[in-house]
Amino acid sequence: NFGAVRDGILTNNRRIVTKNMWFNGTEQTDKAQRALRHEQVTVVAHNTGYIHCVYPEATIDRGEYDRFKGLLESFNTTGVNMEILANFLRQHSDLQKCFQFCQDCHGKPRWIEAEKVYAYEHTGPFKASDNTRTKLLAEIDDYLFYANRIEGRICLNQLDEELHKNQLDLTKDEDVERLRSLLSCECTISGEVVKRLKEFARLVPRFPDDAGGKTIIDAEPIRLDTEMSRDDVVSWLNDHRDSIRAVDLSFYAARDLAATDWRPFLMAALERNPVSAEAGSAMEDDALLDRIRQWPDTSIYDRTRAAQPDEVWNYARGDGFEKAVCLMNILRKRDPSRRMTLTVKPDEVELVFDEKAVTFASAKGLTGRIVLNPS
Repeated sequence: NFGAVRDGILTNNRRIVTKNMWFNGTEQTDKAQRALRHEQVTVVAHNTGYIHCVYPEATIDRGEYDRFKGLLESFNTTGVNMEILANFLRQHSDLQKCFQFCQDCHGKPRWIEAEKVYAYEHTGPFKASDNTRTKLLAEIDDYLFYANRIEGRICLNQLDEELHKNQLDLTKDEDVERLRSLLSCECTISGEVVKRLKEFARLVPRFPDDAGGKTIIDAEPIRLDTEMSRDDVVSWLNDHRDSIRAVDLSFYAARDLAATDWRPFLMAALERNPVSAEAGSAMEDDALLDRIRQWPDTSIYDRTRAAQPDEVWNYARGDGFEKAVCLMNILRKRDPSRRMTLTVKPDEVELVFDEKAVTFASAKGLTGRIVLNPS
């Protein structure tokens, strides 16, 4: 997920990555980049609408979409200076063998292999790529340095001087050629190094309309602002469900069972919740029921929003309606042909299966009836 805030913030729901972090060459950042490097952007959403890689029609404002594309492309592009080059070598460790660092030692130069310097990064806070490099080199044992320059390796300190004068823009042919000449030595195949460095310094996202075929249609925008209260927002959304498809679907995403058809929720509950189904499948019916009854009768969601069975199982708590649906999921896993009837009242639910009736207290205030495998 990419948020257009300042230079941009990208998150894969496990970590947040800023633009500076995006190019630091660490294993963590490399993992964070995998989806964007290898997969297509699925959907771009804005208050004016959306564009999705699957659907031929889109509702997003073209100008806002183009602005977003520019922001994401800018987030994924950087010029090449010494810090970026050193970060690149951190990620592409197989190329470190072609480089060396030079250190001034009491007025005399001495040299050390790049891979040894990067290995020392793991022992402390100092980095080979930033202004703490001098402190990092000072921590390395003296006997690991050479009195003479190591043949066949590029000296990164000299590149630092060159790149400090002019940061390279690898979208320009002349800068690519200059970089190719700077990285040419016995060890490197400069063309391959430049190719990989270009990929590192500029990730090109694949957008939903890259293959063409999208039709932008006019749609009413979603008009919410920060001055609105929660109730104001819900009221506005309720008033526009018929005219804005995304607004209608938002109630399904929120699992508000007082405002939606229950069938999508139940299909997900009985087909896409393997944790509770597997965990409870080996338990006898009475033991399973006792375990579910022991949990607090408190939902993890407020009002008429409902938790899915795996959430109930993992949190070991749930409203009576949620507990009953969790039980249905486990029983259905054991016997898909089993007939079950769930009667939902504002303060109580009753689940009938195998001529047995089980009741749970409920505070959701819902009313309805669910029948599986009717005869």
